[in-house]
Amino acid sequence: MKTEAGGSDALYLPDFCTSRATLAIVLIVELTALVLTLARQSATIDFWTDLGRTSLFLLWIGLAGSALLCAVRARLAHMTVAAGSAAVLALISAVIAAVSICAYLFGRTALVVDSGGKQALRCAISTWRTSGAGVSSCARRRGCMRCRRGSGRISCSTA
Repeated sequence: MKTEAGGSDALYLPDFCTSRATLAIVLIVELTALVLTLARQSATIDFWTDLGRTSLFLLWIGLAGSALLCAVRARLAHMTVAAGSAAVLALISAVIAAVSICAYLFGRTALVVDSGGKQALRCAISTWRTSGAGVSSCARRRGCMRCRRGSGRISCSTA
């Protein structure tokens, strides 16, 4: 990459096309997923399910971003450091947005809705809105599938 002064520097990004970089990305993503899962561990969320879901989401972001940076490496090499950095930031932000939208749309499919995922999400959101603190005793119970609003309170029951 060229610096602002006009000199030529080597490309400052690692080569994302190598297997070593891919392994590093997978390890970093998995450790991040483990830390995030441990940080939000509660009685209402199964640890292994949450770890799998978080891991899958972060792996898609990490590997898609790595593939994109591998594909545009030659173009980034001809940019200045500032322009290259801005382009990398924009590309990675676009990957995160695209994967997030895909995950959201997948969460609305019949497979997830039929399994009760939509009801559990509604219960969590409505409990959070009415309790103010974010978690009520109802939301802490395992198997909260149906929420009923009555006299200013939400009561949850299993399906």
